[in-house]
Amino acid sequence: MNRSLVSAAVIVFLCVSVSHALNYGTEFTGAYWKMDAKDLNKSKAYVLSGAYYNSANDYATTNADVSQNSLSGAASFFVEGDSDWRLGAAVGFGMMPNVSYVGGYNAYYNGSYEDTYTYTEELENKANYVPVDLYVKYKPADSGFSLFGGAGADYIMASTKIYEHDKEILNNSGVVTVNTWDMYGTFTQNKVVPHVQAGAELYISKWLALGVGAKYVFGGVLDDLTGNVTENGVYQGKNRLIMSGGDHFAYQNTADALAPGDSKFKYDFSGLRINISLRAYF
Repeated sequence: MNRSLVSAAVIVFLCVSVSHALNYGTEFTGAYWKMDAKDLNKSKAYVLSGAYYNSANDYATTNADVSQNSLSGAASFFVEGDSDWRLGAAVGFGMMPNVSYVGGYNAYYNGSYEDTYTYTEELENKANYVPVDLYVKYKPADSGFSLFGGAGADYIMASTKIYEHDKEILNNSGVVTVNTWDMYGTFTQNKVVPHVQAGAELYISKWLALGVGAKYVFGGVLDDLTGNVTENGVYQGKNRLIMSGGDHFAYQNTADALAPGDSKFKYDFSGLRINISLRAYF
């Protein structure tokens, strides 16, 4: 766990303790949003354009698709005061929407003997996060309604798995040769990003409340995903995800400098989330 985030969480709970907090409980939150995955959509467009093949003798069909979930969820523990104006804090654990990509091509060379080529690539990103919040709530005595607003930080932990497979069936004067190549790797990055949020609660009973709110995350760009790569069973060392030529994802050894036109591959977790929550007060 990032040391600064842990320190922040400790400070938050100490602040609440000083304010003589008497209420505590758990909160389950669902959010609707989609991560910005522009680099994957660029890769999709690159593959569908037929850029892998430019020879007049190669005939190919290409495919590519980006899939994104739009729902995320988290569970948190909170503690707050019981006056009309109260200070509160929460810390939890959640999962962000997944994003995946599948692409490739099937091709053949229409010469004296037919050669066939099949290439597939798959990418899947999963991200978890630890939210820490400090908020102020206004709840008049005996009211079944409250308003809150505050700020905090999310510790995002992203993990991207990539698999690539290439198969060539070469027919050289009636002698068939089959060549295969495989690559797989897992690329990760962790980052602390700030957020603000506000919303309201409707109390169903003294110990149960429904909430609705909005949360905005700042600076959520992850552009330094690194990890180990294996090609045909041989370890290739530590690599980073990049955008080769700025138009499709690839990987490069972390010891090498980016070539002209290349850039770091990135996800963007910034933006607005609409939250619905269920709070149980103990």
